[in-house]
Amino acid sequence: MSFAFFDTLFPGTGNDGQDLGYAVLALFPEGKFDPAKGPVQSHFFAWPSQKDDLVAFCLHNGDKDIYTVPALFKNNSSRKADNIAHMWAVYADADSLPLDRLRAEPTLIVETSPDRHHTYWVTATDNPAALTAVSRAIAHTHAQDGCDPSGWDAGQLLRVPGTSNNKYEQIGLDPFEVKIKRHGSTWTLEKLADLYPEPAHLAKKPEGSEDMPLRREWHYAAETVEESTNIFHYSPDIYAMFSTELVPGQDRSATMWRLLCELSRYGCSRKTAMFIGWEAKCNKYRIDGRSEEELWAELCRAFDDPANAPVTTSLEAAERTRLDASDSNPENRLKSFLESVEILHEDERHLVPEDTFIDRYVNWACTRTDAPEIYHRAGAVTILSAVFGEFGSCPTKFDSNLTLWFLLLGPTTRARKTTAMMLWVDLLADLQDQKYHYLLGSDVTSEALSAILPKRDGRTSLFYRDEAHGLLYEQDKKRYLAGLREHMTELYGGRVRMSLRADQARADDSETANSGNVRTNFVMFLCGTLDQVTTALTIEDYQSGHLARFLVAEADPPPMTEDDMYAEQYDGVDRSEDPFRQRLMDELSNSRSFWERSTPPGKLRMVPFEPAAWDRLQKAKWEIYQSAKENDQAEALLPTTDRMGTSLMKAAVLIAMAEREPRVAMRHVFKAMHLAEEWYTSTATIAGRIMHSSWSARQEEILTKIRSHVDGVTEAEIYARFRSKMQEKEIESDLAVLMKAGLIRKVIDKKRIRYIRVSRL
Repeated sequence: MSFAFFDTLFPGTGNDGQDLGYAVLALFPEGKFDPAKGPVQSHFFAWPSQKDDLVAFCLHNGDKDIYTVPALFKNNSSRKADNIAHMWAVYADADSLPLDRLRAEPTLIVETSPDRHHTYWVTATDNPAALTAVSRAIAHTHAQDGCDPSGWDAGQLLRVPGTSNNKYEQIGLDPFEVKIKRHGSTWTLEKLADLYPEPAHLAKKPEGSEDMPLRREWHYAAETVEESTNIFHYSPDIYAMFSTELVPGQDRSATMWRLLCELSRYGCSRKTAMFIGWEAKCNKYRIDGRSEEELWAELCRAFDDPANAPVTTSLEAAERTRLDASDSNPENRLKSFLESVEILHEDERHLVPEDTFIDRYVNWACTRTDAPEIYHRAGAVTILSAVFGEFGSCPTKFDSNLTLWFLLLGPTTRARKTTAMMLWVDLLADLQDQKYHYLLGSDVTSEALSAILPKRDGRTSLFYRDEAHGLLYEQDKKRYLAGLREHMTELYGGRVRMSLRADQARADDSETANSGNVRTNFVMFLCGTLDQVTTALTIEDYQSGHLARFLVAEADPPPMTEDDMYAEQYDGVDRSEDPFRQRLMDELSNSRSFWERSTPPGKLRMVPFEPAAWDRLQKAKWEIYQSAKENDQAEALLPTTDRMGTSLMKAAVLIAMAEREPRVAMRHVFKAMHLAEEWYTSTATIAGRIMHSSWSARQEEILTKIRSHVDGVTEAEIYARFRSKMQEKEIESDLAVLMKAGLIRKVIDKKRIRYIRVSRL
């Protein structure tokens, strides 16, 4: 057997040495060819970590009929086409086709029996659908020449070189050794597609596909991505049909038809429906290598069916305004609550210091941009967390590092979020040297973190990212980011996830001695637009361990004036020549050296509080908790209140360390409390916005149900329809709000309660 066979078929490489998927070997139940049974036994091998095991299996069973699929699978549960993760080869069961009739010389020619071959054209392109389409074109182009016209489909079984073809034993012939006859060059997919265009009889456009939009207009186009995100947010049923993996026996056609019909009823645009349909797990057209035009034709049939006409009952602006003004709006209720919350007592406000590093940084940053000051304060605290989180910890019985995470939000891009972020990023970058390296970058995977952080025991690794809603969306939708959110949540506590692999276990013991006991100061800073972030989240996301750890800095952009529009020319002064910036860097460097003299970086020491300062901190934490517990929006507030108290403590320690103080004094606690007030306000604002989004969506759904029936809907029907996704108290509250806004009315008829629509004004 050629060891190069599988290496040639699977040229891709994984991130940080991780496996790409599973290669499969298929055998007959008894190992020998039997047309009555088929090669139904599947053996999966993780690729590339089990490559040696795969080759050894083939060598050990070389006398048997062994087949493979020239693709890697997502998991080891099935070798069906919809489980394919990666593929790089076009292939054909050339059968009796004279090879000199091929238009492209194959990368691999495998002789499976005398003068019969399997052929492979390997590319650098990992696109199963496109590769399968070319395979189909080759099979049909040469069908009259002896090529198997059915040997092109995704998941096709093909014989493995170095094994045996026992098919002819039944007629008294010796087994034939399957062998590689030729090993040549690779191809580009584009060149193969040019040489083998889709045959005319296959390229015939389905009826109704003439008006299909260009691919770039719907496939990952900005507007279709945005519309699909909103649909998934407001319609979990549609998202479930789109994202759920097919189960054995599931009718793909029926699932696809139902998805397209629901998209039509929802009022989805045809371009976005095409995008959703093509990317759906149930898309038989993509799985089978069929054309996009066929899906478009089915989509048009679904959208043209009168039974799938969209329910045009969405709320008008005036109606939404009336509903949002309700006292039941959770956003309004939280705003009222925030007006009454004070962490600092009135007689303490004049004691808040204004001469800390944070104040000096904000004063300087305000000369560089007109971004809101709350953004600069978040940046200053992030710097302190990065620099001093390598030396200090809170004086608590259980581990409490100085890691702080921030989420910077504003209503528009004009809020200068990115500008404010890059001020402190650049400053921290200039503070780095051979001993200190803080910045991790703005793009990372869970696998990369697992590889990098164990080598940085106890040190700071700062991850920053603009457009936070994109990261949140990617963590849910992209397979290579699966688990990143959970991994980062673990890192907040200061511990690095360790995974011991077989190759590590064989290494020197010194390399794995610290497994499971590696620390980190993993700091995270995200920026985003308020509406996009809150639309991408639910209150469940907000209450989860991941998002509850973020301190939020939210502000409106400054008013735009003519002076603001005036751009100053570059004055020739480099940032390294800015004396105020240099003074800040010197202050940080000197404070860092102060702590380094007593504590090696990465080896934490507790920084104690003065007794009075400690007592005031505990009092503040209790008051924050009590204020949230007694509020009717406690479910939204409580997940963050305990962490807010912990963040307040961390901030106080960091401020003291920046001043080279070995004990945290009352002034440091007062400053931290002052900061926590605006963080708490911003955090609760986001919670209110998220809850308002969910609250609005529920009303839209209930109102659509009622308005779509001329005679109204019975109370029993409403509860039966929505009880699975809403609590009964939520349904009752939403009905009351809709009635109070004059959008529906309640009718008691024959001892039945019905809700009917009210004509629009």
